[in-house]
Amino acid sequence: MQDKISNVSTRDICERLRNVWEAKSNRHLAEILGVGSTTVNTWVRINTIPIKECIYTSQEKGISLDWLVTGKESSESLSDSSLEGVIKETLIDAFEIDVIPNLDAQMMNILTKMLMKNISQAKDEQRNKLLEEQRAG
Repeated sequence: MQDKISNVSTRDICERLRNVWEAKSNRHLAEILGVGSTTVNTWVRINTIPIKECIYTSQEKGISLDWLVTGKESSESLSDSSLEGVIKETLIDAFEIDVIPNLDAQMMNILTKMLMKNISQAKDEQRNKLLEEQRAG
């Protein structure tokens, strides 16, 4: 396990953070994240993973924490497009076993959009709750 952790590059993490936040420099990223102006450079110099800032960014921007830290997507995480596909497949299955009678393509698209909107709202609420807890603690 230690070998896998040692492959994590703080320099790469900070680059991904800059890209996500569209920061032009480490100093600009520090300003966005609300840390000291030289803090990001210090993370890179001493190879310290900014875990709180990574969690905050993941929650605020709705991106995978795995990707932010490792540069690779977790096989367990679903993108919105993958999730939408799963929802559509489920609706088709429900139609085929007659749980949802008379499901046509338009109805399936409307139901899928409604479900995706509700999922997005639930994610936002969860993210906001976690941010509030972080700020309080």
